[in-house]
Order: sequence, then C-alpha cells, then structure tokens
Amino acid sequence: MTGPGRSPGSPGGGRRRPPPLRAEVLRSARVTPNLVRVTVGGAALERFNFPGPASHFKLMLPPPGQHEVDLPEPGEDGLVAFDRASPLVMRTYTARRFDRQARELDIEVVLHGDGPAAHWAADATPGSRIAVSSPRSSGFARPADARWLLLGGDTSAMPALATILENGPGAATTCLIELSDPSEQINLPAPQGCKVEWLVRDPSAEPGSALLDRLRSAVLPPTPGFVWIAAEASCIRAARRHLLTERGLDRHHVVTRGYWRAGAVNHPDHDFGDDQLG
Repeated sequence: MTGPGRSPGSPGGGRRRPPPLRAEVLRSARVTPNLVRVTVGGAALERFNFPGPASHFKLMLPPPGQHEVDLPEPGEDGLVAFDRASPLVMRTYTARRFDRQARELDIEVVLHGDGPAAHWAADATPGSRIAVSSPRSSGFARPADARWLLLGGDTSAMPALATILENGPGAATTCLIELSDPSEQINLPAPQGCKVEWLVRDPSAEPGSALLDRLRSAVLPPTPGFVWIAAEASCIRAARRHLLTERGLDRHHVVTRGYWRAGAVNHPDHDFGDDQLG
C-alpha cells in the first residue's frame, strides 16, 4: 500500500533506495534473559545481501497496535522514497546469520529500554510481518598491515562481534565485552589466537565504564594494529579520544560506532563517534 506523500519526488521522501524485502517471523528464542534471537524468512529474502561481518540493515516494523507494514511503492526507476511523516518504525540491526538457501535471517535484539523494536522482539509471533533492507557493505574491514586486533563492545554489539570472530579476524585478537549482568554472557566463536574478556559493569556505574577502564589499561603492541569498538554513544567518544589522543593511533586504524545512546529512543545509525554529542 502506498501512503500519503510516497510518490516519487514527494516532499519529505528523502534519498531513493531499493525496495525493502517483506518477511515474516518464523520463530524466536531467548539467547540470554535480555537478548532475543528472532528468525524471519520469506521468498523475498532471496534478494538479501550479506556482504560480510558486522553488516547492518534496516528492520521495518508496523506501528504499535498494527500488524501490517505499510511500505512505499517503487517508482518507474524501481526505487522507493520513504515519507518521514509515515508511522513506519525503522531501526538498524546487524545481520547475525543469513541462510540464503533457507531464506532465513537471524536478528538479535537487546531488550533494554522501552523502544518498539524491543517490544516487537519480546512478543515476536510466528507469522507476524515485517520488512528489511539489504545491507550495502560490510561493517568490518581489517587493514592489510594490521598485525593485531582489539575489538570491543557491549551487549548491543555482541551480534556484530560474533560475525567478526566467526569469519576469522585474520590476526591476533583481543575482544573486550561489557555486560551489565553475568547472565548476559553468550558462547562466542573463538578462533585460534583470539582472547575474549567479559567485563561486568557495576550496577551503579555508567554504561561503558567497565569497557573504558579495561581499554585504558590494555597493552597495545608497537606494531600496526586495528581497533573496532561499538557501544553506547558517550562511551564511544571517550574511547575514540583515548585511542587517538592518548595512544596516538592512526585514525584510519580506529573504527568506533555508537550503536545506542542512554536516554534516547532512536539513536542515529551513522554515529561514528567523531563529533560532540548534542
């Protein structure tokens, strides 16, 4: 169905993109008390692309109280433009697993806060309909000269970190993961030469505090390396300042991603941690 303002060139339409892919919930499972894996599938997922580790896509949900996803119709060029006034809910997630033959996609959602995606994941019912965009690029690319890797994140980054580890980072790797509770720990792939450290944050501490403390005490080899960290937005900015200013690392060898922000319902998906939070 085409909603108001969704015709080509309409006001508020924004950049034109390939049409979303419709899918439906097949099953769901609790990975930890606060992490849900929802598996979606459908014939349209034949066109889903998985370009590599930490690939992200848009999850599109119907507005609260509705069960159908109202998507824009493609124009003559085959592309769509989303009306920003539409009640369609869009959130960004990592493609945890994609099985092209079975046309199945696993989406892992952390149940923190009161957002629509958390509500959807907690109550995901087989047969309920959603839509997804197809990732355009991998979210992880190790520089050819990197002799070591330092990965970091919190529970929101565990799906992305898992895809990086299971695809083989290609260098000696340390992976630091902050948890708010020991029950959030999961089984992660552990390739040869990889060390995973689980950091449990004090309940009264700010998100990212345990990760930052461990990052500041980490011993980094003198050879060229690569750092990839994704976590809460304020933590990411402090981590980036530390790595570039205090450690003197090359900014081209440091990737930071603010996956979420404390107190915000829908943090932008293009937060690289290289600016000041407003």
